[in-house]
Amino acid sequence: MTQQSTQPTEDTHTTISYSDFVAKYDSDQVLLGIDVSKWQGEIDFNAVKAAGCDFVILRAMVYNEGELTEDSYFKTNLEQAKAAGLMVGVYIYTFGNTEEIIREHADKLAELLDGEKLDFPVGYDWEAFKRFQQYNLSILDLNNLFYAFADEMSKYGYDTMLYSSKYYLETLWYPLTYDVWLAHYTEQTSYEGDYILWQVNAIGRIDGIEGDVDIDIYYKDR
Repeated sequence: MTQQSTQPTEDTHTTISYSDFVAKYDSDQVLLGIDVSKWQGEIDFNAVKAAGCDFVILRAMVYNEGELTEDSYFKTNLEQAKAAGLMVGVYIYTFGNTEEIIREHADKLAELLDGEKLDFPVGYDWEAFKRFQQYNLSILDLNNLFYAFADEMSKYGYDTMLYSSKYYLETLWYPLTYDVWLAHYTEQTSYEGDYILWQVNAIGRIDGIEGDVDIDIYYKDR
């Protein structure tokens, strides 16, 4: 998940229509959806729903350069997505590098959610892999950050899922007893671990959103 807009100045890059995505992946065993943040701007969730979308995962908060902030579209997106009849989940994007910081983020997220009922585990998105040396982290430290977040969220009644790419799931994250949200931009993933959500690509196009959007598959039987 990027922290800058993926919308091009000229619409010349490859995109995937949501209707083609539905035609390729829809079945009785899955739900199809998207994940969004402020970079998608104003969203017509009724149009998104009418396009065949079952769910949306919303970025709730983002932490970078020492500041934790609420996604500026979160509350609006949450209200309107639920009003449109979509299933809803949330995620936090964080570069926190100590368990104390991560637990504080979990507390702030729980405060923001204020008991809101969600249809998916809370997503934990940590992508500061280029900062390992700067942060003086080990692989064990990295995994303990996630465990601390999951433990803190459980105190508020929320389950947690780890968002990560296939490469880092295979090289840095330990085998998990928690749910996984896999990011692997390909037509058919070769990831052999367990996962409940698969982020298929970041170049989807769907009615109700201008520009690109991440598109996802949720597996009911997992």
